Amino acid sequence: MLKTLDRYIVRQFLLNFVILMTVLMCLFVLVDMIWDLDEFTQAASRHSARYGGFVPALLMILIDFYAPLILMVMVYFVGIVTVGAMGFTFSHLTRTRELVAMAFGGQSMYRIAAPVLIAGAIINLLALPNQEFIIPELASKLMRRKQQLKSDVEVRPFAIRHALDGHGHLLSAAQFDRPSMTLTDVAVLIRDSHGRALARVAAPAAVWDEAGSRWVFSQGKASIRLIGDVLANDPSAAKISDEEFVSTLTPDVLVARRTNLYFSLLSFDSLYEFLGNPAVDRAQVLQIMHGRFSLLAVNILILAMGLPFFLLREEANPLMQGVKAAGLCLGCWGTALVTMQISGEGLNPVTIAWLPVVLYLPLTAGMLMTVRT
Repeated sequence: MLKTLDRYIVRQFLLNFVILMTVLMCLFVLVDMIWDLDEFTQAASRHSARYGGFVPALLMILIDFYAPLILMVMVYFVGIVTVGAMGFTFSHLTRTRELVAMAFGGQSMYRIAAPVLIAGAIINLLALPNQEFIIPELASKLMRRKQQLKSDVEVRPFAIRHALDGHGHLLSAAQFDRPSMTLTDVAVLIRDSHGRALARVAAPAAVWDEAGSRWVFSQGKASIRLIGDVLANDPSAAKISDEEFVSTLTPDVLVARRTNLYFSLLSFDSLYEFLGNPAVDRAQVLQIMHGRFSLLAVNILILAMGLPFFLLREEANPLMQGVKAAGLCLGCWGTALVTMQISGEGLNPVTIAWLPVVLYLPLTAGMLMTVRT
């Protein structure tokens, strides 16, 4: 009997989840598409010959742009959508008197809610493989702006101005092309441990060598500036070369500094590798890594937090209960997302990432204790 009820409740819950997520994503795409419809039509006109017409080109461009974006947005909205699906499920059971029948049949309210809580936790867990394996492969597409749809370049070349590497040296370039990992009109300022310039290396171009973790210059020229006996005693002098520049400023680091979104698109393994790079903000990477798991915990907590509004033995207005649950759960969900973005000197990134979980645990426990079961 219990397994039959569990299957029935879970089936209703999953159906509501799919409907809500589909409606939410359709609204998101529709509003965003209408806002910048001219960008898509211009891109479709430019690529119409490739796809055999304006309409096929427009459809392919929309799919190519929004399919990766939907996968990323789902990671952040899956928690609140499970809460909505739970609310609709139990509102339906209350309206049809099925919830009351289950309770009078001797079933605990906690036992009735268990299938939804477990199914909701599993749905939230499925967001982790999406974040770990699918989104990193789509990172270049997710960083595009709508204006870039008119060209075939996913990551637009950009200039670099005095990028500081982990050894205190400065890198500048008129243009960095990510697909070819090439710098144009490069200038590297080699500095000592006190920040004084030892040499300047200039080259028309430089290409990244992954094996050697270095930028290989093309026709590089080094201008050495003597500062007493600094060159003889400072280890930075060994880095002066008109052929290569060994640096922690990898292509990924340059892109990450250009776009704050980049780190949040990487896999956990890639983020872990960045922890050892002195050119990267270690606190930012740690906060993103811990934030992925703390967001999962927050999603499960707000799901449990919303249950008491619907697990009722007596008659209640489902609309009012839904409004109360939405106010609490949406508020906690939004506050958690904002809190996880807080950063600053002197703040522990791990503490910031897990702070919402610590605050919501007693709140969730107190809400669950109000259930009359």
